[in-house]
Amino acid sequence: MDSEIYGHLIRRFWRGLILIVAITTIGTLTLNAQRKSAYEGSVYLAVAQAPQSAISNQPVYQFGDYYSIQGSNYLADFVRGWLKDPATLEVILRTAGSGLPDKPLNSLTRYFSIKPSGTVGLEIFHTTANHDETNRILTATQQVVTDKLGVLQAEGLYTDFRIIPGAVLVKERKPDPVVAGLIGFGSGLLLALLVILILSVTVPKRS
Repeated sequence: MDSEIYGHLIRRFWRGLILIVAITTIGTLTLNAQRKSAYEGSVYLAVAQAPQSAISNQPVYQFGDYYSIQGSNYLADFVRGWLKDPATLEVILRTAGSGLPDKPLNSLTRYFSIKPSGTVGLEIFHTTANHDETNRILTATQQVVTDKLGVLQAEGLYTDFRIIPGAVLVKERKPDPVVAGLIGFGSGLLLALLVILILSVTVPKRS
């Protein structure tokens, strides 16, 4: 039976199988320890309408809150589009004193991770290998988005709206040895299982 063959092989080669798991686990932990920390940053951008034009006493503005939210949503879509535009990204990185990555342009549309937050807010995430660089890029993002809104307002669009940026937060993200150890151990078990399967068809069973 196959189970008898596998049991026989495990008893026969158990030292080697344990060695495979140990080497894989230790190797993964060693590589993980050599990895540098990453610095993940985030900044919150809220879109709001200026209070003086939000609602009027005139009947035509009885739905002022609704149109304010709709306008804020449209402007939030503009901001999301800007942050996916490679040309805008180039301006942001130049403002931050960084260069444009040597990558295909279509991949730059995913340079920032953008998540909706609240009704008309966006949480912008970005990670680099340097604390100051992450901070500069997200700070420049605030500035460039505000400047681009100013261009729209100069053309008579969204004149009642404002971009309200939150504070930039940057946090060190260290490699997790526990996760690395589990990955190494699991990989070692799979490799040991593969060795058992190969041995089951190549090594003759002892009588």
